[in-house]
Amino acid sequence: MQDTDDLARNKHTVRALYEDAISGHRMATLPELIAPEFPGGPAGFEAVLASLLVAFPDIRYAITDLTAEGDRVAVRWTWTGTHQAAFRGFPASGNRVTDSGMAIYTLRDGLITGVALETDRLGFLQQLGVVAADGELGAAAAIDPRRAPNAVYLIDTFTVPGAARAEFDAAAKRNREFLHTLPGLRGDVVFVCKQGDAFDVATIAAWESPEAIARAKEEVAAYYHRIGFDMPAAMARWGVTLRRAICAAPAELQ
Repeated sequence: MQDTDDLARNKHTVRALYEDAISGHRMATLPELIAPEFPGGPAGFEAVLASLLVAFPDIRYAITDLTAEGDRVAVRWTWTGTHQAAFRGFPASGNRVTDSGMAIYTLRDGLITGVALETDRLGFLQQLGVVAADGELGAAAAIDPRRAPNAVYLIDTFTVPGAARAEFDAAAKRNREFLHTLPGLRGDVVFVCKQGDAFDVATIAAWESPEAIARAKEEVAAYYHRIGFDMPAAMARWGVTLRRAICAAPAELQ
């Protein structure tokens, strides 16, 4: 039978994550909550949160359900905050936003080692004005060249062996989360095409200028250094190849 003290400690960790670390903007407490083996460790977790805390500086979480069994804790929550800065390429709307979601955390020795998360993304985007109530794209869908006629597009195409896909996807997701914290990103999209036993993964990111791309490259390199991720070494280990291009979207061709 699971020790009730362990269950209580695990629940305390998850509650502290939402009510203290995130709502209280106390990122210094993350090493007390996030295990080093969590993807990216405490620093990687903080990088994912950074864009949310900048965009919604008054964010506050309310936990509505919290239950623990074995090494897992399930939580249901809502949060409220004001959209005061760009978030994932979408400019500040000034809207008061309420979002809800559920997560299942895996813990060991009272520290979080993994998470599966689901949120009301459609409702969230509707409140930002990105998606209208009828599901049509809002004006902030800046990846569309017709909505961002002066954007510069960074197009990366990765060829990923099937055996490396899971690790590659996890790293790519973490990278996109970080990119969404950077100024100058107008929007991005990912395409995947199966090629035999491998996959072509194409990412298209719209940036406001070549200078924004250059700054982003510097920020990404610094971020990788902080979390101890060596991208060239990882790509070599995975057998991943990369083709990169910086393109414009001429108005006369749209």
